[in-house]
Amino acid sequence: PKGIAQEVAILHEANKAKICPEILYANAETGLIIMEKIDSIIPAEFCPGLIAGSDEFMEQILGHLRKMQTLKPDDRQVTQRNDLHHLQKFVDSGTLSSLPEATQKMLKNCLSWPLGSEQSLNHNDLHMRNMLYDGKKLFIIDWECAGYGPKDYDVANFCNDQVMTIEAGLACYARYLLRQPTAEETLRFSRLRVIHAATNGAHGFSHYTPDAKNPVAHLQRASPIETVRNMFFSLDRQKIDLRDKNALQACGQAWLSYALYLNSTSN
Repeated sequence: PKGIAQEVAILHEANKAKICPEILYANAETGLIIMEKIDSIIPAEFCPGLIAGSDEFMEQILGHLRKMQTLKPDDRQVTQRNDLHHLQKFVDSGTLSSLPEATQKMLKNCLSWPLGSEQSLNHNDLHMRNMLYDGKKLFIIDWECAGYGPKDYDVANFCNDQVMTIEAGLACYARYLLRQPTAEETLRFSRLRVIHAATNGAHGFSHYTPDAKNPVAHLQRASPIETVRNMFFSLDRQKIDLRDKNALQACGQAWLSYALYLNSTSN
């Protein structure tokens, strides 16, 4: 019930800002939410690779992210929501010792990085399956994970879910800021990207037994970018069943490899 009340409170603000489908009815006690129907026509090639896909689409998503920073839901309903507690839980588990030393060090570093005291409202689950696009207007759905957290976390989330390179992510961040980021902002944003990727990896890795056979050996290729891109293509085409622990293992490995790549600029 508390989570539903939080989602409804945030949805009302997102509705006012016109970044979600119009709310026709929302009841925080029953959890029933009715929204206008949007016929999504996001082409498959938009995910991943959106940065080179549609300039109009990019402008809309970055505009929505800026609006999200300004939303003021009822603070009595909205709590802090971020992935760091999931990462802490994974680091504290015995599973961590089975990972390569470099990966263990990176995950521990994530928990010690200062990310600044400024908080903002984040969606926290900003992947393409939570976006609807009717060819003209973009809408964001599925706000159940939304809450306060590190500023610009959603921008990092978006860049990662588009499997952007370090350089492309910084270009996207500058486009979001409407200026070049400072050195301090660049470092903080780089760390947010590592935290997001590492947390996703830890989540996937923790859902399988460490001695399980690798179900997709081809995912061990040298390029983490291609590994994660291929994994996302399979996810979006529903070729991977996330109830399959072996599939989650493969996803976790891909995300951790991606996090190690992103980590090269975060120290």
